[in-house]
Amino acid sequence: MKAFRDLLVTQLDAFQLLYWQKLPLYQYAPRITSFLSIKLGKEFESLLALPKVGVEKDGKKVIIWRSDEISGQIMSLDEWIKKGGIQEQALAERKIKQVEDFIANLLTSSSEEDKTWGNLLQLCFSDISSTAVFIEGDKIVIAGWGLRPIAPTENTVFSAPHERKLPPPPVEEIIPQPRIVTEEDSNLNVTEEDSNLNVTEEDSNLNVTEEDVPFVPETAYLDELHNASGNSNTPGNVNPTAAQKTSHSETFSQDTPHPSFAEKGDKKASDGTDERTIASAPPGKSGTQLFFDFFKRWWWVWLLLLLFSLIFWKTCNTSKEVVYRPSEPNIIIPIDSNDIVFADDSISMVVSDRLNVALRGSNKDIDAFARAFKAAYPDPAYSIIYYDTLTSRIQIQIPAEQRSQMAKELPGKLPEFEMLIWHESIFSNEALPTDPGFGDRNKAWYIDAIKVAGAWGKSFGDKNITVAIIDDGFDLRHEEFAGKITKAWNVLDRSPNVFANAKTMHGSHVGGTAIANKNNSAGLSGIAPDCNFMPIQVADANGIISMTAVIDGILYAINQGADVINLSLGLKTNPLVSAFPISVQRDIIANTFHEEELFWKEIFAIAEENNVAVVIAGGNDNVLVGLDPMQRSDYTINVAALSPDLKKAQFSNFGELSSLSAPGVQIYSSVPNNRYTFMDGTSMAAPIVAGAVALIKSIRPDLKPREIKNLLQNTGLYISEFVGPLIQLDRAVDNINNPDAITNPGEMDCNAISQKIDSLQQEIERLRRLCPDAGAQDTMKMPDIIEDLDFSLGRWKSTTSIHNDKGEEVTLFFDFFPNQSGKLTLVEPSGLECAAQLSLKANRSSFDANQIKEAVCARGQGSYSEYTFTCEPDANGYAQCVAQNKRVKANRFPFKLVKIR
Repeated sequence: MKAFRDLLVTQLDAFQLLYWQKLPLYQYAPRITSFLSIKLGKEFESLLALPKVGVEKDGKKVIIWRSDEISGQIMSLDEWIKKGGIQEQALAERKIKQVEDFIANLLTSSSEEDKTWGNLLQLCFSDISSTAVFIEGDKIVIAGWGLRPIAPTENTVFSAPHERKLPPPPVEEIIPQPRIVTEEDSNLNVTEEDSNLNVTEEDSNLNVTEEDVPFVPETAYLDELHNASGNSNTPGNVNPTAAQKTSHSETFSQDTPHPSFAEKGDKKASDGTDERTIASAPPGKSGTQLFFDFFKRWWWVWLLLLLFSLIFWKTCNTSKEVVYRPSEPNIIIPIDSNDIVFADDSISMVVSDRLNVALRGSNKDIDAFARAFKAAYPDPAYSIIYYDTLTSRIQIQIPAEQRSQMAKELPGKLPEFEMLIWHESIFSNEALPTDPGFGDRNKAWYIDAIKVAGAWGKSFGDKNITVAIIDDGFDLRHEEFAGKITKAWNVLDRSPNVFANAKTMHGSHVGGTAIANKNNSAGLSGIAPDCNFMPIQVADANGIISMTAVIDGILYAINQGADVINLSLGLKTNPLVSAFPISVQRDIIANTFHEEELFWKEIFAIAEENNVAVVIAGGNDNVLVGLDPMQRSDYTINVAALSPDLKKAQFSNFGELSSLSAPGVQIYSSVPNNRYTFMDGTSMAAPIVAGAVALIKSIRPDLKPREIKNLLQNTGLYISEFVGPLIQLDRAVDNINNPDAITNPGEMDCNAISQKIDSLQQEIERLRRLCPDAGAQDTMKMPDIIEDLDFSLGRWKSTTSIHNDKGEEVTLFFDFFPNQSGKLTLVEPSGLECAAQLSLKANRSSFDANQIKEAVCARGQGSYSEYTFTCEPDANGYAQCVAQNKRVKANRFPFKLVKIR
């Protein structure tokens, strides 16, 4: 990925933000970029710099404009002109002219949609200065767009709207931002300026403060309205009345692929004159004299109106409850790529300033949580920016440096809520693009490997079965998707407007692999070509995919009736993880990401309850499947990738959590613009299995996801102990009605298991009556202030095991001696013991046990890594310990100590 660079810093106090439908123009960057790329060509995809808003610099709020297109020296058009850069100046003029001509064509089009886009773009490119246009080679990037300088500039390259021979933009788009009045504000005096704020009922629910959004002065609004009317700016001339201002209550349509806005024209009287013009004063009297004459005559009416207004205002404000969450659920705030960092465990990549919370137990009241959260964290830097009522899920934005600490302290600050807390992880596509050319290179090898022809003799799929592909983006105009698209959805835009660009082409390849059309004289058929296709976009225009977007995409697919969900994506991990020993990887799976793991299990349980099968790409890091907590559920089908020799692909993840395998090397499928190419990855293997599941459901829609998983495993071809069986669709379809084929041989009858548990519990109670003290666990307790380590003396057993290279669980024993020394003993299931010396240290509120060297095993049979162990008292005084591998930061696990002797 190319690095983003800062091109320009603009101070907010020197500019007015331009608005469109109550939102600042910069928030529409992904849609505008995509639209320009589609309409004007790929060279315009990066025309607009991306803004980072609300940053403080030298005590002032600024916007930082960034782009990944400029890699060398940053030079503006103004600088190029001063240096005599004739070619650069000609390039800028050509590009700017192309955009202006395009806008003019849109505005004069007969299509209302084109006019809407024209108005939006015209407003967007108003007053761009040559100091905000940056050029490198044949690349041009425009910063500072969507702003209007407060002081006029002399070096404008895009003229202001009222200076062009084009229709003016909608005047209502430059608006004062609503201010929310809280209970604390109820005692404030209402000023004349306050009374002009255009706050609607819809606006009053927005959690926006003056500090959050720069206020656009009322005078700016009047000036724009005045200029657009064609009148001069002479003082004392035309001003609109409050009643004549246009409404701002429209929102984006969620049912159309492009934004649809109502256009507002100048309001005219029946005689054709402008109703906004105030009548001239009679001769001999100024407008001011007329006003005072009127006021003296009707002063008592003004007094009554003022009293009534004050009473009404106070009543309204005291009856409204302050809301500390967004006004609407499921609105995902875009992620700045500069805010993506490695998590503390160094395994995954996360958003530095966000945390996710899922409410559990009996109290799932999001509003109550929001109030309690704001009471605990009143600072504006802490806020709720997202929520979902279906899963009781909340996302909070916090200072980046507080993320880890807050994850620990939040449950204690809000003890009335039971919650899961995890970081906002970043996902990546599980594909490895290759570039072998477009010659005939055995494009159908994977079709033969899975024996799909035998299944096609029974079914090519069924229109009643829908495969949801949750991915970065899609080219729905591709010939392979014609006639099969249903309920397309862009999770971030909350609209059907899915798209593809150079950074979001992955989904088109994945979708084609699963369900591409047959008999269309192009490409290859998908595995289930007659099934329907539900494309769900979860990436922004830069290809960034967040966990929140993926969860929302899954819930959308379930609620919209998908039968199969394909997830050719997963947790973005540190490449260094592949160097970890298998034993360490197993420890990480056993001891990390527990909160995410629990939440994913709940999401996939919802899928199973709705008879939706979920297929997940196993990953391309050559590590154990399951390091990604999304893959730890029994509900899902985790897919490993095979090469043409039917061996595990070199890059593919593996292990006991690999459910099935499928071809994942040199897979030929569709990409945008009716093209085709080869790609490698478990991303390609997963949709082959998803297509197979769809075929089976087409023949037997009554089968449950677990039964289909069992069927494919029981009829698959054994490859190795490292990956699941290779699907064999001919055998699967032949055995689709065989009860033994759809049952997991390892599954026991649940009734039998329940009876066994009851029997064991009765035996335990009987033994306890015989010997009440037997089996009692003496968990280590710690004093409030540790002056010595006498409380720790003796032998203790860890409640958490680690794993060896064989995958076996290894038990840890600690011996603590009086001279602040100790011994660590690791015992394998075979009885083999490995030991190391410990050095102990008291720290008043905690104590450390430092493993001095590797734990060496008896008879020279290997060794175990060095750890440090730190114990501190929990809320009840019991020792809560953490083990930290000295060489692998990610290998960290909690445990308690139980007394042995």
